[in-house]
Amino acid sequence: MGVQLRTTLLALFALFLVAARPASAQNGSISGKITDAESGAAVVGAQVAAETFGGRIAASALSNERGEYALRNLAPGMYTVSVSSLGYTQQRIASVNVQPAANTAVDARMQPGVFLHDPITVSVSRRQEKATEAPASVAVIDAQAVAERPTVTPLEHIRTTPGVDILTHGLQSGNVVVRGFNNIFSTTLHMLTDNRLASVPSLRVNLFHFVPATDQDIERMEVVLGPGSALYGPNTANGVLHVITKSPLDHQGTTVSIGNGFQVSDALDGNRKPVWLGAFRTAHKLSDNFGFKLSGQYLSGSEWPYSDPREITAQQQIDATYLQRTCLSTDESFKATCIADIPSRLQRIGNRDFDIERWSVEARADWRSAGGFNTIFAYGRSVEESGIELTGVGAAQAKGWAYSYYQARANYNRWFGQIYLNTSDAGDTFLLTDGALIVDESKLLVAQLQHGFSWGERQDFTYGIDYFRTMPETKGTINGNNEDDDVTDEIGGYLQSETSLSPKLDLVLAGRVDNHSELEDVVFSPRAGIVFKPRDDHAVRLMYNRAFSTPANFSLWLDLNSGPVPNAALAALGFNLRAQGVTRDGISLHMSDNSLGMRSPFTPSSLGGPGQLLPGDANTLAGYWKAAVNVLAAGAAQQGQPLPAQLVVYMRDVLSPTGADLGITGLDINTQELGSLDDLVQDVPQLKPTTTNSVE
Repeated sequence: MGVQLRTTLLALFALFLVAARPASAQNGSISGKITDAESGAAVVGAQVAAETFGGRIAASALSNERGEYALRNLAPGMYTVSVSSLGYTQQRIASVNVQPAANTAVDARMQPGVFLHDPITVSVSRRQEKATEAPASVAVIDAQAVAERPTVTPLEHIRTTPGVDILTHGLQSGNVVVRGFNNIFSTTLHMLTDNRLASVPSLRVNLFHFVPATDQDIERMEVVLGPGSALYGPNTANGVLHVITKSPLDHQGTTVSIGNGFQVSDALDGNRKPVWLGAFRTAHKLSDNFGFKLSGQYLSGSEWPYSDPREITAQQQIDATYLQRTCLSTDESFKATCIADIPSRLQRIGNRDFDIERWSVEARADWRSAGGFNTIFAYGRSVEESGIELTGVGAAQAKGWAYSYYQARANYNRWFGQIYLNTSDAGDTFLLTDGALIVDESKLLVAQLQHGFSWGERQDFTYGIDYFRTMPETKGTINGNNEDDDVTDEIGGYLQSETSLSPKLDLVLAGRVDNHSELEDVVFSPRAGIVFKPRDDHAVRLMYNRAFSTPANFSLWLDLNSGPVPNAALAALGFNLRAQGVTRDGISLHMSDNSLGMRSPFTPSSLGGPGQLLPGDANTLAGYWKAAVNVLAAGAAQQGQPLPAQLVVYMRDVLSPTGADLGITGLDINTQELGSLDDLVQDVPQLKPTTTNSVE
């Protein structure tokens, strides 16, 4: 039986070989050689694969010591050949046609890619180059480093990067600067995501938790230390942070992650929520040239509890009368809305919600034509349903604050162009110090075009033009009386030259010119440097950079009540503090005749009401005599020591002092010291760009 069974099996196997031979004889193959694009040397051990239309790997092989490979027994049809190797960027060759019983030759020249010690970067010169050859110090956090460290926001991935300083606000919020001084609303870091400005449009603050990109979708993060204005324009005085996400054409599949944790103090407070973080990414190819991806994340938890003394003071001092006097605006509609909202404002003061809830979603489609024309369309949205955000005038309670972007970009060879729109909608967000609603429906529109070319073997040029249009929309809540005059336009052009003086020595020269609609002068930003490369993986740089920062929207147009005055007596009289921007012409506290101007909550409607600007001289103040006497009498009565009625009548109705009878004294509410008005009241000149010079 055993011999008969073996004979039968051998016969069946032989029959299978005979039957299969005609089919395999009709299959084809792909072969070729893999070389280094710069040196021409063979690339040994490169992974080469033939992928079908649906992304299935039909055959794979490794290149030998001569860089040669062969993919055999391929069914006739169209394939995409992918080539990858450590130290090189992945290369994909589409539309490879395999004919029956024939070999198709496909060679690949690999471009140096992500090295452990010398990665390829794009953020320094706005084109691909090795980190050691870039004309600035740059740190790269790759996808592996991102994947190894689960975080609430991408901010945590750069915490240990040299030159980076992070100011943590809470569980999810924080602010980052590079080689600079940090504060609540620092705007010196130029933060990009896939070549798009990622800051909140009009506020220009970098809120990392508003970036829709998930850890699963980050390909790498590049941190450029030092000024970058020569190429990127304004507000890059201290550096550039660029978050680059994965293309669906290069990275397919579905990833889901769920994280859970708690704060140490949670055990002491059973009402606090544990931290939950969920994220996903799914990417697919519909053809060799077209792919799409979708990603999203969700975060919930509780913020660390805190009682702000300013909010407690505001709850004690602020009443309806005080709030009514803060509704100062030349817009009657806004004034009416402000007054109608007073009962709700009183309830919102200091009413903190420590629960955090945030979600985001991002979609992207990539198309790569056979001719090398690449197009990308992307959309992202982040919504902070609940959270606490710190501002320069106190904490704000975020309620339904949404941040969105729309982006279209394309490149062909060294041409690159894009247009995108960033939007912000603060929802029902309000200031905790006075309960005022914060309306932010601002937009940022950007259009950019860049090109580069080589002239001979030693000279390379990169040039381009950028346009930025910031369109604040705050309904009078942030920009107050400046609401209809707060749109800014910026346009700039740049040119960078890189000259190879020798195989080991490069000369870099760059210059940029920018014009800001609210600044008088055009700004010039130069860069010059020498890069010496004694070895392929070593470089010594000597660089000079000059960068500039333009005034942020709030520096120019802010017109916002900033809570109760430090002096309780003045607060009781209806005086309040306002935070105001300098505007394009500066702030003049003088009238047209060069006399001091003033406003008062006691100005009668016959003189224009509390919002009317009047001469701040003794003659004007004499007209407030009756109001001052009434305030004095009311204060004495409130303290249980009422003034005699006859004395009040005499002082109010009989005495009629003139300007010659009165003196004027100023009070510094910060120091509580009296002084001359001429010393205390100074005009504020027009803002100028901040210039930073550095040698590295």
